[in-house]
Amino acid sequence: MAVKTLGWVPSELGMIPEGWSVRPLKDLAEFRKGSGLPKKEIVSSGGSYPCIHYGELFTHYGADIDTVTSRTNRCDYSSRSRTSDVLMPTSDVTPTGLAKASCIKDENVILGSDILVIRCDPKAICGSYLSRTIRWDRHQVLGLVSGSTVFHLYGSSMASFRLRVPPLPEQRAIAEALADGEAYIAALDELLAKKRDIFYAARNLLLSARGGGWRRKRLGELLAVRHGKSQWNVLDLHGSVPILGTGGQVGWASRAMYDRPSVLIGRKGTIDAPQYIDVPFWTIDTLFYTHMQDDTDAEFMYHVFSRIPWITYNEASGVPSLNASTIEAIEVDVPEGGEQRRIAAILHDFQAEIAALEAQKDKASLIKQGMMQELLTGKTRLV
Repeated sequence: MAVKTLGWVPSELGMIPEGWSVRPLKDLAEFRKGSGLPKKEIVSSGGSYPCIHYGELFTHYGADIDTVTSRTNRCDYSSRSRTSDVLMPTSDVTPTGLAKASCIKDENVILGSDILVIRCDPKAICGSYLSRTIRWDRHQVLGLVSGSTVFHLYGSSMASFRLRVPPLPEQRAIAEALADGEAYIAALDELLAKKRDIFYAARNLLLSARGGGWRRKRLGELLAVRHGKSQWNVLDLHGSVPILGTGGQVGWASRAMYDRPSVLIGRKGTIDAPQYIDVPFWTIDTLFYTHMQDDTDAEFMYHVFSRIPWITYNEASGVPSLNASTIEAIEVDVPEGGEQRRIAAILHDFQAEIAALEAQKDKASLIKQGMMQELLTGKTRLV
């Protein structure tokens, strides 16, 4: 497909390519809601008709919807879908929700009452192009919602949504190019899910082994739990030492509290999300750190910590809390240090592979965002 640059003309949305127009959505589509689908009438199998509702819409992550998994026995012909209908949430409208605006390819799917249906004029607008324009221009859509606590979106409001409208062949070409990028990201998501499943299975297997060198020990025999401290005396915008809390990094420090590999676990707040760190750090008073005893491997102990049901050790009725002595009293099965390191190395390789895939997905997502900016504004033309 050739890529070429053409002339530009002014419009109310800024400069647009020659041959494009800016039009309100009311000129290009009709608006309606689906019929009511009580939860008891929605099933995963056995129903006579495919159906889609707000929750189902979220499972598609903004891609064109080829098939749906929910079923219903209710047949309401007035709320059946047509090819190229664009589906949007009608309530709890957030940037995340608008990212799920989708074009449906299946006809005769029963649509729930929590969905706004935009029925495109096939002679004027391509549903796949429109759904991607809505996801890209979410700020304009958010300006059309109403409500103070739960945000609602109505067809009468979406009617005033204004969009750049290329000729239909170019709309289809843009939608197809963006769909290819989405398919690549979806494939990476699927691969990541499989890799994570393999990692968790391998970790469970390796940490459940019971060879001759395994012993049951208290965590206090393997490590010492230590308290974090206030960061105010070490805060330094130009520091190189991360200051860590239960929610992640909260600043930089001029010096380290501890400079050996360690497992971190929340003392207060988020107590069920252990972290492993192998660079110098400082922790605040809501986050414990650990000092490994003798031949104990910190990275191995991180995986041990990750399998402990920490919420069951909560010692507070309000904000979840852990006590250092409670942690040190927990009993676990561990091998000798050499096997700990071998297990940690195997799991480290799994995690490195997952991290590489996550970076690849992040890069693909950024590229797709750039493609949307280029193609939906006409800076790059597909003709």
